[in-house]
Amino acid sequence: MSEFDRSRRLVLILTAITLFCSILLWLLTPAKSFVAGFILGGLISLYNVLYLARRVKIISQMVITGVHRRMGLGFMYRVLMVVFGAILVYKRPEWFDFRSYVLGLPLCYILLLIATGLTLKKGKEITPQEGGDVLGTDSEN
Repeated sequence: MSEFDRSRRLVLILTAITLFCSILLWLLTPAKSFVAGFILGGLISLYNVLYLARRVKIISQMVITGVHRRMGLGFMYRVLMVVFGAILVYKRPEWFDFRSYVLGLPLCYILLLIATGLTLKKGKEITPQEGGDVLGTDSEN
């Protein structure tokens, strides 16, 4: 399993835990619209991160195979998802709180940074000498 797949799996696990706790809060607290806005922002954030990861994987495969077709990372689709959520919050203010929606949008990006940091730290602890034979040394000894 590559570091990319490990990071993606860790982001999914961390997001699932966060959203599960948010759903529990939604069920147990009277501030349902605030928590619902956070859940909506977190779900849109999860979609955007997974879509970005998929596009990066596709483009990296294209670079490896030597295909020269230009392809973007889907910035407009991700922005339109955020706009869709904002329209939903605007149309249903009794269901979703706008402040918590905005608070939930960067959730998965923050979790992505945490997951990548943990994955890289774990990889360095396991194989500190990896790549030495490939890179070689300049010593004559």
